[in-house]
Amino acid sequence: IYFVARAAGDNNRGEAVWSLWRKTASTRPAELVRGVDELQVLFAVNHASGAATPAPVRVLPPSRVPPDAAVRSVHVAVTVSAVTVVGDEAPARRTFAATFAVRNP
Repeated sequence: IYFVARAAGDNNRGEAVWSLWRKTASTRPAELVRGVDELQVLFAVNHASGAATPAPVRVLPPSRVPPDAAVRSVHVAVTVSAVTVVGDEAPARRTFAATFAVRNP
């Protein structure tokens, strides 16, 4: 399970920072990457795994993907911000996004 939550530490101004965390059934949560403000994962799916057309027809969050749907691609967007802030400026912030094709039978 991956999730975004407050980091274990603050930035160089003493302000709260967010991080990407990972939790497994057998371990406590572990902070993976500091400065991650948002993580979004979406799946492009067909209505059913036996659909005639290979093109995706819906884009859904993981919790809404039907069990019989064929996932055709995964879209990941991550918004990050600088942990070290220079002067009185706001932390630098940027969003990275990519879509990956998935080969389902």
